[in-house]
Amino acid sequence: MRNLLVLAFICISSVAFTQQWNQIEVPPFINNVQNFDIAVNEKGETYLVYTNYAGGGLDFKVLKYKSLNQSWDTVYTYNFPSGYAQNLELDTKNGEIFASVQLNEYPEQRFYVFSIFQNQVTLVANPLANATEEYEKIAFQVGSTPNEFYWFAKKQYESKYFISRYNAGGNNLISDTLPNPNSMYFNDRKMALVGDTLWLSF
Repeated sequence: MRNLLVLAFICISSVAFTQQWNQIEVPPFINNVQNFDIAVNEKGETYLVYTNYAGGGLDFKVLKYKSLNQSWDTVYTYNFPSGYAQNLELDTKNGEIFASVQLNEYPEQRFYVFSIFQNQVTLVANPLANATEEYEKIAFQVGSTPNEFYWFAKKQYESKYFISRYNAGGNNLISDTLPNPNSMYFNDRKMALVGDTLWLSF
């Protein structure tokens, strides 16, 4: 089955409301990778981010779509020699795309955050998470100050939820357990930062 990413470019005027739909075909190998996601920056540039196992460990790759010849160019590769990626999440802020990879480097858990901006990809943070916790279905949110990041996660196999904040200025990761007295399971988790208030939905 062919994979198609359909993007909607919506033009709004005072007279009419029109839509122009463009179809972008993703690379055929995407069916076989472990995790992937797609983001579009404020310039309309489309990036495909994915993790996949190679012979020398786990690769994190960033591809950029070229509309001129309808192809994908690899613009960045980062190799993790050990461990496996449990989650890959993207968020955007001020035209900059951020990619969060949660890597299980047993017995440690670590978050890696990459910045994608003006065709440059940079590793901006790699804080150590709680060494005893394995997370699943993570939500990722960029903070209001430079290199501030939030993760909203659930402990694997348990109804235990965490909110973690990392600030590169202090180079520390602070985590709090959310109250869940009835041990309820929440299938979906979302975050939104409005002003200085972080809203959680679950």
